[in-house]
Amino acid sequence: MALRKPLVLSDDGTFQQLQAGDSLDIVHPSTSTSFVVTLAEDASEGDLLAASSQGVVLADKDDDDKVNVLGVAEADGVIGNSINVKPGGLVENLTGISAGAPLFLGSAGAITMSYSSTGNSVRVGFGITSSSMLLEIDQPIKL
Repeated sequence: MALRKPLVLSDDGTFQQLQAGDSLDIVHPSTSTSFVVTLAEDASEGDLLAASSQGVVLADKDDDDKVNVLGVAEADGVIGNSINVKPGGLVENLTGISAGAPLFLGSAGAITMSYSSTGNSVRVGFGITSSSMLLEIDQPIKL
């Protein structure tokens, strides 16, 4: 069998073969670009937000109009005010997270480790530590 060397993307954007003795440094982004939305209901830092017919609201697995998760609220906000939403990457200052556990959309903007058997299932990422997650939002699956 022929020895094969993987291709890697170098710092200058070109492809190169991985050479003997080289290593791969895998780094998850600590942040991703946030965007600003106007809230259609009150939200707290760490809540999952969704695009709905009413505007940007707390995401909810049991409401088909509120399962299209946009990201996580980066601060507390009240209806009518603007708020930053993080659509992916590392999210910190959470509670009740287990490292390595898949995380799902719950009710009223909650992040849960429980897979839903009713409503919709939306995997939103996985736990990194007991207080942080990697936010990677999947499409909703109607159950």
